[in-house]
Amino acid sequence: MQGNSVSNRPRHDYKAHFRAIQMSTRIMFAYCEGRSCDPYVYSELVRRAQPAGEKTYELYRIEEITGTGGKAALIQTFGVMRKKRLLTSNFKGKSFACVFFLDKDVDDLKRRRLRSDHIFYTALYDLEAHILRDCDLVRALAIGLNTDIEEISPSYRNAASWVEAKATQWEHWLRLCVFSALFDLDCGCGYGRPSQVHSASTGETDITAYTRFKARLATKSGLSESEFNREFARIEKTIARMKKRNSLSLIFKGKWLNSILSNEVHRQFSGKPINFDGLSTRTFGAAMACFSFDTGWARAHVGRLSRIISDLSPVR
Repeated sequence: MQGNSVSNRPRHDYKAHFRAIQMSTRIMFAYCEGRSCDPYVYSELVRRAQPAGEKTYELYRIEEITGTGGKAALIQTFGVMRKKRLLTSNFKGKSFACVFFLDKDVDDLKRRRLRSDHIFYTALYDLEAHILRDCDLVRALAIGLNTDIEEISPSYRNAASWVEAKATQWEHWLRLCVFSALFDLDCGCGYGRPSQVHSASTGETDITAYTRFKARLATKSGLSESEFNREFARIEKTIARMKKRNSLSLIFKGKWLNSILSNEVHRQFSGKPINFDGLSTRTFGAAMACFSFDTGWARAHVGRLSRIISDLSPVR
């Protein structure tokens, strides 16, 4: 396996994969769940954590190991490695470690976050949200639109403020989505789709639609009226506290942001000779290129990874 590119590596079952990492000259093995931006960002975090001039790691998309992608497969693999004591191990005098990069989603609210030195969560809902919040968004839009950077609205100069503003605008949708996530319900108002209760052009809340979705949740939850009202009120209070702290972006999905951004610039540049085909993909790709690895979240991950690497035996 050594020497092959990530894209050319064959899929392995657990037994074959564990044997492969034991035999490898690498000392850190990183696993991520997605294809869209995970491999680049997470390999860059590990690269920045290693000693200068050395290649100490190998990064895998989890589907290369299990045949399927996603968070569940990543967590399952973590569990198997922990049981077999392979998270940090020594094989024939060579120490190595395995680390896992996961989207946080709302695991913190569900109290399901895994606690391990080998687990690295996003601070926001997902990595896509980090890409758009922690990039030079003005430059990314100018590249995506292929236009003069001076034509981009100043509202995008502070990407973090823009993200928080969008999350605040969708507060009602977040209430519905968080309740759906905490109670594992599917009433058409979950994280799997963008807001169905907000105007795409103004962001205003359609209270009638909101009330209708809330009633669906009440029915499908199986809770009594008083129980439902109590649980929903608890979520409303949680979201209100986050809003007051300007931290609703912590539970706002990155894919929503990409869609909102595309809709906004379509309206702003309507009638201009702009190629809007594939705009969302181009802009997101540019955002990845403009992504800053100097944010608190990224620096904290690099610091943790550096400590793990420094505790391992040098490659011989």
